[in-house]
Amino acid sequence: TKEIFELIEILSKWYIRRSRERFVNGDLEALNTLYYVLVEISKLLAPFAPFVSESAYLTLTAGELKESVHLEDYPIFESKLLDEDLLKNMNTVREICSLGLNIRDENRIKLRQPLSKAYISIPDKEMLEIVKGELNVKKVEYSKKKVDKKDHITHEMGDIFVTMDLSITKELAEEGMVNEIVRGLQLARKERGCEMGEYVSIRYHSEDKEIIEVIKKHRENLKESIHLKEIKQVDRIDDGKRINVNENFLVIDIVK
Repeated sequence: TKEIFELIEILSKWYIRRSRERFVNGDLEALNTLYYVLVEISKLLAPFAPFVSESAYLTLTAGELKESVHLEDYPIFESKLLDEDLLKNMNTVREICSLGLNIRDENRIKLRQPLSKAYISIPDKEMLEIVKGELNVKKVEYSKKKVDKKDHITHEMGDIFVTMDLSITKELAEEGMVNEIVRGLQLARKERGCEMGEYVSIRYHSEDKEIIEVIKKHRENLKESIHLKEIKQVDRIDDGKRINVNENFLVIDIVK
């Protein structure tokens, strides 16, 4: 059962998160792959969690397959389906990303704060792009050896490593603030019960001049990315949602 739960963890924490945009865009290959894997997992779990697996199976298949997961044949491992090189590269990428996230955690830099550059020990261009997205850095380069520069931190494990430039420019800091605001507004929409794609208006108040400047500067981008009809600054909000932005905060109120 350990391997089954490892599969579920990798699926939820890696594949689904990495493929979220493909799902939203209706990519049939991504959706069909996810469907297949979820159905197979329900079969794998059937002997160990009969009720949970049955519920998952029936929800997924909607009566299109067998009447019960317990009437299905147990999945058989087929080694011919494995792409060993891809699996090896992806495991290496996940380890590198884990090292990079540890660097962020130890230096108290949130993932929503973009950084300028990272160096990693694998040359594969596709893998470089994955690391770029996972670690939220503007550029990732292959390097044969660790980079020793000011504000650069390296973590390594065996023969793999990642070096990250932790210096944050004014532009990067501003982008990080925008990301924090977007995240806060998205959570507020969810808590308010807004439907996906539903346009709403937002009133906001903050005592922090920098937050106000950033919102005004990125007003149109915020409206587009969070489906806002209007975003309006007001002098006071008595019962609103507080959003922390770095060491400061703003208060918002959603109006449907």
